[in-house]
Amino acid sequence: MSHPAQPGLLAHAGRAAGWAALAKWLNLLIGAGSFLVMVRLLSPDSFGLYGMAVIVLALPEVVVGGPLSESLIQRRDLRPAHASATFWLELTCALVHFAAIVALAPWIAALFGRDELKTLAPVYAATLILLALGSTPASLLQRNLRFKAIAAVDASGAAIAAFVGLGLALADFGVWALVGMESARRAVRAAGFIALAGWLPARPRVGPELRELARFNLTTLATRLLVQVDAAAPRFIVGVLLGAQALGYLNLANRILQQGAAVLIAPFNAVALSVASAARDDRTTMHATLGAASRITAFVAYPAFLGAAALAPLAVPLLLGEHWRAAVACIQIMLLLGIRAATASFNGAVLSGSGRPDLQLALVALGLVSVAVLTPLAATWSLSAVAGALLLRGLVTWWVGAWLVQRVTGYPAHRQITLGWRDLVAAGVMAMTLFGVQSLVVVPPWALLAGLTTLGAAVHLGVLFLLSPARTRRLAAAGAAGLRGDRRLLGELLRAD
Repeated sequence: MSHPAQPGLLAHAGRAAGWAALAKWLNLLIGAGSFLVMVRLLSPDSFGLYGMAVIVLALPEVVVGGPLSESLIQRRDLRPAHASATFWLELTCALVHFAAIVALAPWIAALFGRDELKTLAPVYAATLILLALGSTPASLLQRNLRFKAIAAVDASGAAIAAFVGLGLALADFGVWALVGMESARRAVRAAGFIALAGWLPARPRVGPELRELARFNLTTLATRLLVQVDAAAPRFIVGVLLGAQALGYLNLANRILQQGAAVLIAPFNAVALSVASAARDDRTTMHATLGAASRITAFVAYPAFLGAAALAPLAVPLLLGEHWRAAVACIQIMLLLGIRAATASFNGAVLSGSGRPDLQLALVALGLVSVAVLTPLAATWSLSAVAGALLLRGLVTWWVGAWLVQRVTGYPAHRQITLGWRDLVAAGVMAMTLFGVQSLVVVPPWALLAGLTTLGAAVHLGVLFLLSPARTRRLAAAGAAGLRGDRRLLGELLRAD
């Protein structure tokens, strides 16, 4: 079980990122359509109650959902016994956590003050077993950059999950529609990954393979656990101090941010660990890959997130319903995190792939300390203050992460900012234009939203062209080549600014 050959690594990674992007866009189209219907059918309280169940499973999902199998991607000399040992370890962890949540369900319900969690938490916890079944075969596909297969499974899972969730929502099952949707998605992913990987585990046994993977696994697992604690902590604080409705607003803001990042950033981040692992001794390849990924994500993510923030006061009540209007300010602040995510999201994968997961652990710990200090204070003010605290934390960890990547790989930290400065300036001008025009023009809401979206794209590209005509032409040509399936796309984007 080896990594893709080094000479064709960049081309292979470019094709893999393309398939990953296709999967994310399909998931977005399916997921966004079903989500828009779900938020109209379900109340903020239902989303908040579901968010409480998600918090309960946050740490168990980390253990069984990937970190123990990341070593299968990173390790150079991988043997079949490594994969089998990892599979049985993850499945055992899933069963243990499921049993624990079933036993603790009454105390969980009492903690949040919602009796529904006595049943909801155990049922949702059963999906941990599905996560464990699919984790190892998914990592084997990712190791070999088989993102075409992963894309097919993800798209199928999203379609079937949407069908199940909408059916339950229309049948007035409330929060159970959300649980059913996620359960269906995980079941399809587990079955699909097992089938396409063409892999089955050997009989359970404890051998040297687990010990060989232990050091990397323990560090990665600790990092993922802290990541989940970091993500769950503000939701827990908001749920306890501000109530289920406020938590529903925060979950919506997070969902919008995550879906945007999934289609604009995640396709490149998905292959970052594989590329960093294969190119850890080749800094030229590593730097070229980071530069290409940063240029692409800056070009698409900066205008997308800033434009969405500018249009949120109009788009949120129009698309989601008036009962979500109170979430607008929180959504706008959280969307600003997309600027940071455009480059910072690669840092963890690069550090782990380079054999330094301990530095990624330290970075996450810094963020968690910041959340533990800032969020309770912010919650005494408002939900928007909580979002502002999360934004401040994200900017701090961005800079620290860039410095750590520079220390490990030699890639200059300042490049994470300067590489996309033109895109940021153009996106800022676009956002200010949308804010101004939005308050001056009086037309039907749907027509205004469509017109502002078109205007935003035109303003962004226009300002970008004024700042750098040659670069704008090059990116346009590269994008057209990518749509044609031309493999020169990666070469075009690797050119220096």
